[in-house]
Amino acid sequence: MSKKTKVEQNKKDGTLGPSYTPELGTRISSVIRTLGGLKKAAPFAGVTDETLANWRDGKTEPKLFGFIGLANAANVSLEWLALGQGAMTQGESTSSESLGPVDIELLETIISLLEQRLDQVNKRLPPDVKATVIKEIYILMSDDEESGAPLDKPLSSLISGMVKVAS
Repeated sequence: MSKKTKVEQNKKDGTLGPSYTPELGTRISSVIRTLGGLKKAAPFAGVTDETLANWRDGKTEPKLFGFIGLANAANVSLEWLALGQGAMTQGESTSSESLGPVDIELLETIISLLEQRLDQVNKRLPPDVKATVIKEIYILMSDDEESGAPLDKPLSSLISGMVKVAS
């Protein structure tokens, strides 16, 4: 199901186009975190860290080429960054067929342990970051199950490390 982008009349010049939403700010924040913070992310967008913060906070409108630079540097799709549509990661398929069979028990275990760990450290992750953490842990665990190799760290340690990195 495709989520429609909010389109409003621009109050300054009367044009139509996507408008700022808190979800856009969350996606920009996620990319900034991925790139190591405002000071490190801003050069990829070709702007100052203050301008990038203004984009994130909805104070100014992002520029296309800056968004392209951020998306490429963070390896996220431009469509996901700008509109919240499509696959988050470049080259990633949104088709459930590409996932293959899903191990529901493993997925439930990962989600349960992640929620427990977040409660223990009194942290909240934005939904897009939480989904990425769950996906990455699932992929790591699935790869280890397929190869038959034991994990170097128990699942709970892996989750604790991912929570530290993500928050």
